[in-house]
Amino acid sequence: MLQQPPPFKFNVDNLWKVTLTNPGSAVNVYLYGEVVTASGIKVVEGRTANFLLTSGTKKVAANEISPVDITKYDNTIDNTLKKTGTFKSGEYNICVYVRDALTNADLGVYCNLYEIINSTQSELIMPEDGESIMISRPVFSWLPPSPNPSGVIVTYQINIYPVMNRQTPYYASISSPAYYSEKNIKENVFQYPVAGKSLIPGMRYAWQISTFYNGVLYNSSEVRSFVFENNNFAETNSETESKNKSYLETYDNKFISASEYLNYKIKNLNSEEKIYSGNKKYPKLNLLNSAGKNDLSIINEKPFSFSASYKIFSNLQNYQSHGTQPPKNYISATFNPTITIYGIPFTADLYIDSKQRDFKQNLNSFAFLFDLNSLTKKIKTKLDEKKNQLIEEYKNKGEQELKKAITNAENSLPGYMKVLSMFKNIGIWETYPVYTDYTVSGVKVKGLDFTFNPGLIYLQATGLSNLDKITDSVFSRNLYATSLGVGEKENSHWHFNFMKSFDNENSIDVSKLNSQITPGENTVLGFDNQLNLFGERFSVKSEANVSVTTRDKLAPKLNEGELPKIIEDLTNANTSSQFDFMYRTVSKINIPESKSNIEAEYKLIGPGYITYGNPGLSGKGKYNIKVKLDQDLLEGKIKFTGSYEYRDNNVGGLNSVTTTSQKMDFKVSLKFEDAPTLMLRYIPVTDENDASLPGDYYKNNLDVFMMMSSLKYKTDGFLGFTTILVTSTSGKDNKILDSNNYSLMDLSVNQSINFKHIPFSINAGVSYNTKNSNNDKFNTTGVNISGTYTLFEIWSNTLGLNYLRETDKNKKLSLVFSTGLPILNLGDLFINAEQNFYSEDVFRYGDNDDFVLTATISKSF
Repeated sequence: MLQQPPPFKFNVDNLWKVTLTNPGSAVNVYLYGEVVTASGIKVVEGRTANFLLTSGTKKVAANEISPVDITKYDNTIDNTLKKTGTFKSGEYNICVYVRDALTNADLGVYCNLYEIINSTQSELIMPEDGESIMISRPVFSWLPPSPNPSGVIVTYQINIYPVMNRQTPYYASISSPAYYSEKNIKENVFQYPVAGKSLIPGMRYAWQISTFYNGVLYNSSEVRSFVFENNNFAETNSETESKNKSYLETYDNKFISASEYLNYKIKNLNSEEKIYSGNKKYPKLNLLNSAGKNDLSIINEKPFSFSASYKIFSNLQNYQSHGTQPPKNYISATFNPTITIYGIPFTADLYIDSKQRDFKQNLNSFAFLFDLNSLTKKIKTKLDEKKNQLIEEYKNKGEQELKKAITNAENSLPGYMKVLSMFKNIGIWETYPVYTDYTVSGVKVKGLDFTFNPGLIYLQATGLSNLDKITDSVFSRNLYATSLGVGEKENSHWHFNFMKSFDNENSIDVSKLNSQITPGENTVLGFDNQLNLFGERFSVKSEANVSVTTRDKLAPKLNEGELPKIIEDLTNANTSSQFDFMYRTVSKINIPESKSNIEAEYKLIGPGYITYGNPGLSGKGKYNIKVKLDQDLLEGKIKFTGSYEYRDNNVGGLNSVTTTSQKMDFKVSLKFEDAPTLMLRYIPVTDENDASLPGDYYKNNLDVFMMMSSLKYKTDGFLGFTTILVTSTSGKDNKILDSNNYSLMDLSVNQSINFKHIPFSINAGVSYNTKNSNNDKFNTTGVNISGTYTLFEIWSNTLGLNYLRETDKNKKLSLVFSTGLPILNLGDLFINAEQNFYSEDVFRYGDNDDFVLTATISKSF
C-alpha cells in the first residue's frame, strides 16, 4: 500500500513510502516504480536496492532500499525533478511493483491515478507591508494562486496575529494565537467583520492567507504586517504603548515620570508658575535623568548606571470573541533592565505571556542585547564635534599640528571602546537576525548573533537553535548562518552568505507521524553586494543564492552522480533533495536637483528555491520586472509615485500554461499651506494565462482606489481636524461558475475638536460601507463619538460610543470608557472597559454581548 501524499501533490520520493504485507515466507525483493502520463507516456521509473521482505506487515525503511536508481525519459522532467522534486501539472498513473530479486517476477502491485497541481502562493496586495490602517474594519485583498485550477473549489482562510514584543511578523504567525481567523472565504477580498473583536489602536498585526483546494490546505502566502491607527477613540485599548508617554520632556532635556509630574502639579496648584501643554516647555525640575536621557557624552560617562522599564498587560472577558484563538483571560509582562558601564549599554529583555499554546512555538522570550551600534554612533558624533572644535582652534596654525591634535583626540578613546565600537550588535539567546530577505530574515534563533565590522572587514555569525519541537507535528530545528566580506551592509559592500539548517529527526517519534510530516534540511549559499557611485547618486544592489533542500532526511539515498558533486559534498542529499537558485538586482538613480528617484528591479526566484531562514518567502516560481519613479514638485508640496510591475509565474516550466501578472501603482499627494491635504492612489492588477482552450483560459482583474483628505484649522476657542477617507476594491474574472466578481466601497468621515481653554476634546465620525458579490451583499452604516477630559494635564478620561448596522444582517453597539493616571511611584496605569452588544438578524456567528476589561501598568526608572 502506497502512503498517500497531500492532495494535488506528489514528489518522486513518495514512490518509496510503502507498507507491504507478506502472507508467505521471507523473500528477497526490490521495489520498482513508474510514473506514466494520462496519455500513456512513461516519464520516470526507478528501482531500489534488494531487501529482505519478512513474513507479515512491514513499513519499508529507507536504509533497507538505498540506493535508488532513477531514470528520467524527458529532459524537462529531469529539470523539474531536480528543482522541485515533483512533476508538471497534470494527471499521472503511478504504480509501485514488488518484484522477486531473483526472477524479477511481480509479487504485488499498487497503482493509482493522481492529479498534480503546481500553483504559486496567493500574492498579498493590500494592506502593504508595514502600512498604517486608519479604518476600524480594514479591507484585505490578494491575488489567487496561479495558474488557477479549473474544476477545483478554491477557498481561503485569513489569520491575523498580534506582533508582540520583539517578534517579527513571521514568528508571530507561528507562536501567537490568532487574534482573528476566518475560513471558507470564497473571494480574494475580506473585510474585518462587525462581529470581530475590536483591533487595538497602535498595535502591529501580522496577516496571512491560506489557500484550500476542495477544502484541503494547499499552500500559504507570505506573512505581512500592518499597524492599526484608528482614531475613533483616544486610546481605546492599553496593550500598546500609551501615546502620552510615561515620561515628559523638560526644557533642559531631562525626563520625569508621569507620577512625578502629577505630584509636582498637585503641590504647585496655588503657585503662579504656569505649566504649558502641547509643544511648549515645562518648567525646569530638579530631577535625575531617567532611562530615556539623550546625552552624547561618552568619554566622561559615569562608571556605572542602572535603568529599567516594565509593562504589565491583562485582558479579562466574560465571553470568547468570535474568531479569536487567545483565551478570554490572559496576562503578559515585559521587563527591560539596562546596566550602562562606562557608556556601554547592556540590556536584558524578558517577555512572559500566558497566551502560550502547546501547538505553537514559544511565545515567551528572553535575550541579552548589546546595542553597540548606538555606542559607535555616539563615539563618532563626539569625535566629529571634537574635530570641528580643533579645526576652529588650529585655523591659524599649521596643518601638521592640526593632524596631530586630531590624532591625539582619536587616541584618547579607551582601548575597550575602540574594540567594542567594531561590533555593530551582539545578541545572546533569543534574537531575530537579518542577513538578506532571501537567506535569513524573520526567524528566531536561540544562541548567539553578532556583527563585527572593523574597518573594511564585515563578519556576521548566528546559531544555534531555531524551532522548538511540538509533539507529533514539528521537529526541533537548528540553524547556523554566517556572512563574510568587505564593507558595511548599508554602504558599498560585497558579502558572501552561508546558511545551514536542519531538523532533528530524533526530537519526536517518527514512527507515530503520518507521511506528510518529515524532517528536512536546507542549505543556502550565495552573495549580495552594493555599489554606490557619484556621491550616492547612483547605486546598484545584487544578490544571488543557490538553495539545496532535502524534504525528508530519512528518504532513500541516490546513486552517486545523480546530483552535482558540490551539492553532494555540502548536503546529505537523497531522493527527496532538490536544488534551485534566485537572483535579484536593483538599480537606483537619485537626482537631487529635480528631486527625482528612479528605481529598476529584476528578480527571478526558482520554483524550488527554499530557505529555512525565511520560510514565508514569496515570489517562488516567478520572474519579476519592476520600475518605479518618485518625484517631488513645488518644493515637496506635490509628491508623485508611480510604478509598473510585470511577473511571469511559470519560471520552472511546471505548467502547460503560463500566467502573467501586471501591476501598476499610482499615488499623488498634495500638501499646500492653509489648504486640505489630498492623497489619491490607484492600483490596477491583471492576471492572465495563455491557455488556448476556452475552459482553461483565465483572466482576473483587481482594482484598488483610495482617497484621503484632511484639514487642520483653528479658531479662538478650539483646534479642529477633519479627515475623509474613501477606499474601493473590486475584482472580476472570466469564470462562468464560481466567478470571483465583487465590489466593495468604504467611506468614512472623522472630526476632532480640541478646546483651547478647557482640557476637553471631542471626536466623532460616520462611515458607510457596501459590498456586492455573487456570495454576499450588504450595506453597513456606522457612527462613533467620544469625548476626552484631562485633569492636571496628565489624567486622561475618555467616554465613547460606536454603533454599526449591517442591513438585514446584524448590528453592534460598543460603549467604551478609558482612564489613564499615575499610581504613586508604581507606574502609570491605563484601564479600558468595553461593553459590546452584538446581535444578528440572520444567523452567522451568533449573538454575543461580551465585556472586555484591559489594564496596563508601566514605568521607566
